[in-house]
Amino acid sequence: MTKIMSKEEKDQYILDMIKQLKQEQTEFNTEKWGDMHNHHEMWGLALEEHEEAFEQLDWLHIHKLELWEMIKMNKPIADINHQLEIIVEYVLFAVQELIHEAAVYQRALDTIKNAPAAGKHTGADK
Repeated sequence: MTKIMSKEEKDQYILDMIKQLKQEQTEFNTEKWGDMHNHHEMWGLALEEHEEAFEQLDWLHIHKLELWEMIKMNKPIADINHQLEIIVEYVLFAVQELIHEAAVYQRALDTIKNAPAAGKHTGADK
């Protein structure tokens, strides 16, 4: 017999799964591209993933507005369900991109060596 989880236990289980996905993505990135060289590289890669996540969220927002219009107009359930399927996919795409972003930061934590000490400048901003 399977124990039914509490909401808190289920939330923790989902968070643990997300952390595992982040770790797997980090390992993949490190194996494919090696160590990250500096924080500027990290920033550029993280920004790209962040922008991709927000693109997905923008599409999600558009489809949610369309869904609300469909609901208000009492459109057929098949049309509403199709819109819901689209929305679910955009949520998942956004989560995927956010996991990619988290993996960029984790790769930086795991691999950037000899970063400048706090308050010290690299000279890259000159």
